[in-house]
Amino acid sequence: MHWYLSRGANPEGPYTDAQVFELVQRGACHGAFIANAPFGAPWVRLEQHPVFGPAFQAGSFASPLVGAVGAGAGAGAGTGRYAFQGNWADYLGLELVNVLLIVISCGLAKFLGIDGWRRSKWSTENTTIDGGRLRYLASWSTELGHHLVAVFLVMISCGLALPWIVAWDRSFHAQHTCTADGRRVAFDGTGIEVLGLLVAGLLLLPLTLGLAWPWLVVAWAGWDRRHTLVQDPRAPQGWVRLRLDAGGLAFLVEAAFVTLLMLLTFGLYGVAAIPRAKRWLWGATSDELSPAISVPIGPRTTGDWAVVGGAAALAVVLVIGVVSVASQSPSVSTATFDEDHEPQERPVSPRPRSTPTVPAAAQRPAQQAQMPATDLDVPYSFETYRNDRYGYQVDVATVLTNPTPFEGDAGRQWTYGERGLMNVAAISGKGWTIGEWYQAASREPGFTAGTVQTDWFFKTGRISGRIFWQKSILRADVLYTARLEYDEARKVFFDPIVARVAASLQAP
Repeated sequence: MHWYLSRGANPEGPYTDAQVFELVQRGACHGAFIANAPFGAPWVRLEQHPVFGPAFQAGSFASPLVGAVGAGAGAGAGTGRYAFQGNWADYLGLELVNVLLIVISCGLAKFLGIDGWRRSKWSTENTTIDGGRLRYLASWSTELGHHLVAVFLVMISCGLALPWIVAWDRSFHAQHTCTADGRRVAFDGTGIEVLGLLVAGLLLLPLTLGLAWPWLVVAWAGWDRRHTLVQDPRAPQGWVRLRLDAGGLAFLVEAAFVTLLMLLTFGLYGVAAIPRAKRWLWGATSDELSPAISVPIGPRTTGDWAVVGGAAALAVVLVIGVVSVASQSPSVSTATFDEDHEPQERPVSPRPRSTPTVPAAAQRPAQQAQMPATDLDVPYSFETYRNDRYGYQVDVATVLTNPTPFEGDAGRQWTYGERGLMNVAAISGKGWTIGEWYQAASREPGFTAGTVQTDWFFKTGRISGRIFWQKSILRADVLYTARLEYDEARKVFFDPIVARVAASLQAP
């Protein structure tokens, strides 16, 4: 039996049992994942593996992240993989330069979106994953073009397209973000979800006299996190989805403190409130591969209750005053808290809203969010993908979109919303025969059938309501593989696509 390890980069191996045990004893496997094949096999945490887990635990080599969280570290402690490092001084400097540019250019810098691009870059590049800062790859001109298209779409739709523009904008920022080591980021939130959040905000803020804003901030942040994916070779699909481990009640004390200082300083504390809120929310962020972060829920001390009570009292007094004044005026406005920008007044009628840039993947833009109810109504053709480095090619259905690198420049991945995906890659043959590769592939959970020939094999199976299909060709110690996964309900739709892919995969 051979094993492959992933310690945050490309898979390593193959290793024998003895070699894995040796690495464990040397303490070189913190946070590592293990699989019996580098491609197509499920990855599991080493400490949870039935063979190596007992040795891992016996040697007290538990993951530092698990230990920190298990000790009860809170969100603000920053013990998870994700953090935000921006502070009020950085943000103040950013906004002062923005104001200076707008004044010097007589407002041209604002029209050209220079200030918005600088905020996006600041927000993204102050976010870290495993201590490494994210990189924002969009140039000012690229973001300007995106902004102009968004404004045009909102105008011609009379604002009705706003929810889809918000989701598209978030997808744009994710697609132009990568980790410090070059892994891509993706976003798959939809306009329908944004519409629900906007409606909830418009209903809850007036009904609660503005007191629901902590829950709305967490709702927006939670939507953003659960639809953000980061490339991670340890994950079975090559991508890991983020998760917010805190609710509105957990955010209450932080929100009350911010509200109290905002009221007492007549809004001047907004310069510090934005990075402070970001630090809290990113401190409460984890992902599918990480244990949940323990976040204290609600006020816990006398001081906490005093802050919450004081903020609530001041907020109620302020809201009553605003409502009283507004009732005598034809123009009514509501206060909004934007995670990327200072709190500001805006009309009740919606207008474009800048969304937070967070760390692109099984990517699907907002335009794909509303697919036809019957997939058979979707027209498509085929285009040939050629990999210049390894010289192989395969036909890809045009309904599979959003191509992203897979296994570096050795392959590519496409998606069909949440309903299916396809990836191709060329990897080292490791000196194995085609029979050995087939035996390794047939151990994938859910495997139901397959066949092996002189230099190729295919397999198929079902797991968790999805069908997987794979064909691999072995030539000159290089394994060329095409794989599709899709919902069982879409079998009739994908059957001709699978047949075309199987017939068109060609290796040099």
